[in-house]
Amino acid sequence: MTSATAEAVAASAERPTPAVRRRDVQGLRAVAVIAVMADHVVGWPHGGFVGVDVFFVISGYLITGLLLREHRRSGTISFRGFYARRVRRILPNALLTLAVTVGLTAVLVGGSRLASTVRDAVAAALTVVNWRFAREGTDYFAQGLPPSPVQHFWSLSVEEQFYFVWPWLMLGLLVLTARRAAGRERAARHGRALFAAMSVVVGASFVWAVVQTSAQPTYAFFSTLTRVWELGIGALVAIAAARLGMTLGRARPVLAWVGLAGIVVSLLVVREDAGFPAPWAVLPVLSTALVIAAGEGAGVRGPWPLTNRFANYVGDASYSLYLWHWPVVVLLPTLLAEDSPWFVPVALAGGVALALPAYHLVENPVRHVGGLPRRETARRLRTPLVAASAITVLVVAGAAAGVRALEQNATPTATAPPVVQADCRGALALEHREACAGVTFAGMVPSPQDAEHDTERAYDCYSTPTSGARTCEDGDPDGSLRVAVVGNSHAAALLPGLLEQADERGWRVTVMVGNGCSLSRDVNENCVETSEEIRSKLLDGEPYDLVITSGSRSAVGAEKLSRVPGMAAMMRDVARRGSQVVAVSDGPIVSDAALACVARIGQDPAGCTIPLDEGFAVVDLLQLAVERVPRAHYVDIQDLYCTDTGCPVVIGGVLAYRDTAGHITATYARSLGPLVADRILAATGLDERDDDARDRTGSPEPHPSGTAADG
Repeated sequence: MTSATAEAVAASAERPTPAVRRRDVQGLRAVAVIAVMADHVVGWPHGGFVGVDVFFVISGYLITGLLLREHRRSGTISFRGFYARRVRRILPNALLTLAVTVGLTAVLVGGSRLASTVRDAVAAALTVVNWRFAREGTDYFAQGLPPSPVQHFWSLSVEEQFYFVWPWLMLGLLVLTARRAAGRERAARHGRALFAAMSVVVGASFVWAVVQTSAQPTYAFFSTLTRVWELGIGALVAIAAARLGMTLGRARPVLAWVGLAGIVVSLLVVREDAGFPAPWAVLPVLSTALVIAAGEGAGVRGPWPLTNRFANYVGDASYSLYLWHWPVVVLLPTLLAEDSPWFVPVALAGGVALALPAYHLVENPVRHVGGLPRRETARRLRTPLVAASAITVLVVAGAAAGVRALEQNATPTATAPPVVQADCRGALALEHREACAGVTFAGMVPSPQDAEHDTERAYDCYSTPTSGARTCEDGDPDGSLRVAVVGNSHAAALLPGLLEQADERGWRVTVMVGNGCSLSRDVNENCVETSEEIRSKLLDGEPYDLVITSGSRSAVGAEKLSRVPGMAAMMRDVARRGSQVVAVSDGPIVSDAALACVARIGQDPAGCTIPLDEGFAVVDLLQLAVERVPRAHYVDIQDLYCTDTGCPVVIGGVLAYRDTAGHITATYARSLGPLVADRILAATGLDERDDDARDRTGSPEPHPSGTAADG
């Protein structure tokens, strides 16, 4: 440590920072919460999520300064008092938000999503929800699903975990340095020890953040270990606070504006999908620290955008605004389309309308009851308790009344008899579209809130980067036709239907599917071990009669043509061994709006479609690969997903997709099964070996009523 740094730290330790309310810091809170809300509601600025990083720096600065002042005043740190203040500050509004959010989810969504939200809310209340989201974020099958309405609690968990550790570390260092010196030297040692300790924490956390961001960016986003350096930067400013005011001198006003400009630039240039949180979070973090440091000492008010009355009021209410806006953003699409001109104003108004009463009637009154006699405390808590109860009842009951009104106003559907529906269920409705044109269904299966778990048999043998190879045998163990199914999660999604047909038609099936896996000579880093199994079984073992593959049209980078030669080479090698190679086309790219449409209360599912140009904007690489291999076959089943005008999300009374990653539900896969199997056998000429089985499971016979017939 340089002598200049040591002097700065020693000066900070000697001169207590006054416990005044800094208007510029409150203004920074306003900037942070407005940026986050604008990003979530309006979608601009694209870097609005760095408002959370601004909050982290502010929190590290304020908490460290508070603890330092207490130690200078009393010679120790009262952990009971510290954590009591944290509970009064954080918990009442947080618990109210969680209770209302769970209630709204029960009314507006229900099903398995409600159960998941309850688990998230419990983890949020225990301040560990960031680790839950970090784990889920690395789960491939959680991708493309709607976000949790309490997902924003991850940042609060990071802060609270920091508060569990840092005060104890501070006290330990303060006690240790106090034993070795006295008077002025003791103060200097205190400062140097704290500055050095936090510098080590900041350095280690930042290095780990860079490593983790490169390896597992989603995990890095939520992890405390990759975020603590941001709070640590704020702590360093607090430790060196007094000296900073003297060192920066007359340059402070200019530096404050430079820091504010840096925050604005970060809102415009930082992207969540590249190098975040490290190293890109450095820009908003250091910019925030610069604004705070420039405000230390007397005679500086800070930039006007941060110190005006409006900014300070928003800063005061920023915690409540942060808590309440996100559940509104996530749950409002169940009532109102996101592309509606009313969505943004209703979302903003709804978030503010919930946040301000919670701030004035619950959060503020509770935080100011500390130190009062027990009877007076109980008296003052009555109003917040009544207010919290009233907010919960009014909001949840109001939502229930709105749902009831929408459902009553929905146009009733005249459904066809069940015996007719059976011939037009799922993909059969498009296979026999003329005969099924007048057949209608009540509702859909699975329900949108339960579609996430509609995966029967799809991923039982699915491998991940951490699971190793999980190939397995399925179908009829005594079957005469040896079949291999190879590919990623989109190939796996077809398995509920294909394996059902394998059981009935006498196929012995080897399943080789996994994250990033494909029928290719090129090896994805997520599918190393399973790729070895694929090569071994297809190229070295006894040749299969039939090799079926499929892939993701909607995966990131799926239209990279550089992948085609590796696919074609593998298909060619497998075909040369006498195996019939079939690539089954993937379905359309599924938009957020399409899935939100079917989950909207009172919405007619028939109106929820994916435009053809959007659904097939990405080329299917498997088709390009098959074109290079004369003995390979491409089975195009686009007609089992789409009509000439678009791709309905609900087909024949079945919700076709479980997420926006384009994974089909197991229910729809089972309806596809016999149709896809027939087309595969017809394309390969293997249907002659399957005559008896096809007689048992062929196309539906014409119904006596004439409502369903052969297509």
